[in-house]
Amino acid sequence: AIPKRRKESVALFQAIVDQHPNHELAPMALYNAAYGSLDLRDYKSAISKSSAFEKAYANSDYLADTLEVKADASLLNDQPEIAEQVFGQLANQFPDNEKVSFWNLRSGVALFLQKKYQPTITQLSPLVELFSDPSRQAESLHWIGSSQFHLKDYTNATQSLSRSNQLNNKWRRADETLLMLCRSQMANGQVDAGQETATGLIAGYP
Repeated sequence: AIPKRRKESVALFQAIVDQHPNHELAPMALYNAAYGSLDLRDYKSAISKSSAFEKAYANSDYLADTLEVKADASLLNDQPEIAEQVFGQLANQFPDNEKVSFWNLRSGVALFLQKKYQPTITQLSPLVELFSDPSRQAESLHWIGSSQFHLKDYTNATQSLSRSNQLNNKWRRADETLLMLCRSQMANGQVDAGQETATGLIAGYP
């Protein structure tokens, strides 16, 4: 909880695991060590600790949380193929978890980063109406529209990206959505609309 000393906590949590691997608190300690590494952007350590957790404490209640750490760390460590596999594992292994739709969304991001554009669309299209949170809907449509753009399906890309912006124009990649929308409109011959989007992008993100 003390930001300047957060790095020390990872070593302390790991020490509990190393010295008392069979203690009832060991799984929680290893999860905290993995999560702490992710928080500190030490992605390789987060992946390593999460993998160790899966081998040692496969029946722990913390398994889903730890696998999510591994998947996120893999995505941030430029290993989208591993992230895709782990997010898929989470969805299959814990189908009743409230985060299943979110894991499927993250799996779609991993597919996009591998330039698997049609699988991205297939993965994310059913999710749009499942989410009640407009920011999640907007994110899903962002990746769908960006995939359609790369497949040169500019008409559908324009529709998807425009709807994303309408649903939520404040989520963390909203500026990228507008940029992709502008590119899609221009590629689709909608020069005036593209100019209007570009003007709005510059005004909204000076």
